[in-house]
Amino acid sequence: MSAIAALIGAVASLLWPLLVIVVLLVFGGQLLAKLRHSDDVTLEIGGQRLSIRQAADQQADMISDLQLEVASLKRRLDATAPPVTEPVTPAAELATPDPGPDDTPWGSGDWQAPPPARRVSPATPSHSILWVDDHPENNAMLAETWRRDGVPVDTALSTDDALRLLGERSYALIISDLGRVESGAVVPDAGLRLLTQVRTFDPVTPFVLYGNTGPYADDARAAGVTLVTRSTFDLVEYVSQLGLITTGA
Repeated sequence: MSAIAALIGAVASLLWPLLVIVVLLVFGGQLLAKLRHSDDVTLEIGGQRLSIRQAADQQADMISDLQLEVASLKRRLDATAPPVTEPVTPAAELATPDPGPDDTPWGSGDWQAPPPARRVSPATPSHSILWVDDHPENNAMLAETWRRDGVPVDTALSTDDALRLLGERSYALIISDLGRVESGAVVPDAGLRLLTQVRTFDPVTPFVLYGNTGPYADDARAAGVTLVTRSTFDLVEYVSQLGLITTGA
């Protein structure tokens, strides 16, 4: 009887996972659609709360931006690639035997040792990023990715918050949106105003205006902005060029 009871218990313990699998198979599409369009179910990413919809939209935007950049790169490569021709080997070269390993002196030939891979030093305040946006949840996934790569990312909701943090520590990069709500009022050029103030005491720290800058792009360049872009790909590439993150091992 004890063996039968144990068997019944084992079978019963498998029923719940099996039931869950059946429910997912039958109703999985409906459940995912419900979660996708629901603002009640939230995720916490990097201290920011995102709905399933917001997280999916951010992921889709990054994938779409990457696809556009890859397509653009492919077009440029196709336009500049030389025509493929069969190499012609001279007859004299065909008649000359290849030298053996002992016939080639050390140091000859065109081969060069590859340069050592660049190493990024452990994250310090000078390797930190300040990201200014009154809706930090819009950048939560990218910011958290950088944090997992060992790059501290501080967020500021306003110009005042950003200036306070800049007075307390140094940053390797400042990222700001353009328009945001400041002290309850909409300021369409808040990022440009922050840039202008920063450049009065810090002319060298890279400053990126990220997002739709509209008619303010030229003013931002005149004020000393480093990069104006709405492309996630361009932003990630620039952060990599600064040596804050690496794209490979």
